[in-house]
Amino acid sequence: MKIQMIVNIKNDDGSIEAESTAIEVDVPNYEAFTVSEQFGEIFDQYERKVLEARNAVVKLAKENYLSEIAKKTQSETEEQRGKIIERPKHYAIDAEIGLLGIDTYEIKEGSQKIFST
Repeated sequence: MKIQMIVNIKNDDGSIEAESTAIEVDVPNYEAFTVSEQFGEIFDQYERKVLEARNAVVKLAKENYLSEIAKKTQSETEEQRGKIIERPKHYAIDAEIGLLGIDTYEIKEGSQKIFST
């Protein structure tokens, strides 16, 4: 049996702000819970897998959202001038759910850096 979790970050008007993030995890099926002497152990396995999956999908959703914010900021600047260049190094944020790796960008006009996220 599997549990699928999908995270959408929405604006106040209901429009989706960033790409949907999904994760799927195997969990014990119904039959595993029917063995009463192992119920506590099976439930613990189920709960741990669900909590790990929840943390992982929220972490990925936050990374996607923050990367989308960086892209939008760049797009606004690019309209004015310059070329967007994705930087190979991620910006790290140590959050309660784990270390987030955010895409970073800079805008260059020729060899001059105009803007950096």
